[in-house]
Amino acid sequence: MKDKILSTVITTVIAASVMVPVSAKDTGYQTLSPYGNTKVTAGSYTIKVDQKGCIKIKKDGGKFKKSSLKTGGETVAAGSSDLYYFKDNVLMRYILKSGKSEKVKTFNDTPKNNENDDKIGYYVSACSGDAIYISSDNFADWEYNTFLYKPENGKTKKLFKGKIDMVNGKYIIADMHYRSDVSPTTYNLYKITANGTKKIKTLSKASYGIHIEDGKYFYSTLKDDGRGDTITYGSKIISCDANGKNAKTLKELDGSAEFLHFSNDKIYFVEHSEDSNKEYCGKLCELGKDGTGYRVISDKVDAFDIEKVTGNFIYYGDGTANYSVNITTGEISKVK
Repeated sequence: MKDKILSTVITTVIAASVMVPVSAKDTGYQTLSPYGNTKVTAGSYTIKVDQKGCIKIKKDGGKFKKSSLKTGGETVAAGSSDLYYFKDNVLMRYILKSGKSEKVKTFNDTPKNNENDDKIGYYVSACSGDAIYISSDNFADWEYNTFLYKPENGKTKKLFKGKIDMVNGKYIIADMHYRSDVSPTTYNLYKITANGTKKIKTLSKASYGIHIEDGKYFYSTLKDDGRGDTITYGSKIISCDANGKNAKTLKELDGSAEFLHFSNDKIYFVEHSEDSNKEYCGKLCELGKDGTGYRVISDKVDAFDIEKVTGNFIYYGDGTANYSVNITTGEISKVK
């Protein structure tokens, strides 16, 4: 999926330029993305995408050949005889048999607040059966939107204000607020239906991300949504089933845990708080995915987030230097 500042209120009607309905056999679209599903088999074709967005295609037992299609790293909808992708604000169809692309539908690209000549961006965000889900982004209007497009009849309808962040079987996690990289957002859980989506529940009104581990969702939710002048420390780490049921608070914290990292059935995070002198302090913590075994690895970690967890070491930077922390001993070492 596209990971950048997104969004917009689409206040004008989506305009169709050329509509190309397809036959019923062209159902069963799959997502193809350099950041997730990088290879699909569709009909007699096998299609793969590299991290630069280059599409390679082979038919039956032949060899992969580089196509003329380059997506720029965005997700593609792959059917048995065609591919759907976006070129700027135009939904395009790539016909596998002929190797040619054609325009399908032009979407409005002018934001309501068009002071800086910004454009609304569109991309394929998910697929299910004969339906293709499209999300839009725009800096000017500070809002996401998601639409449903059906190739069989060429019809499009708006589903909700928000963007699809991830797909888990028949369930969708949607990021509901345009935001900067340092602010939390609301995450809703939807179920994919024949007519689009059905909202199941709001998972969190203030979170930095939802994670799928062992078929469950894990996330940290903050007591304060980060949009006020005063930040109130405090958060909960929660898990629930894929359908949103059986939610369990794994750990309630006095500080704020923004980002979660997973390794060997453990969750690692930096817990932020203030000491008695109102000075910032950060604690590097460990928690079992079942909610047991909470411990502070080090109370001297001056970082907003962890960079990575590898083996028995956690790595982070403070803006001036990079460090490693021994998970067992808590010893901090500077890394060149």
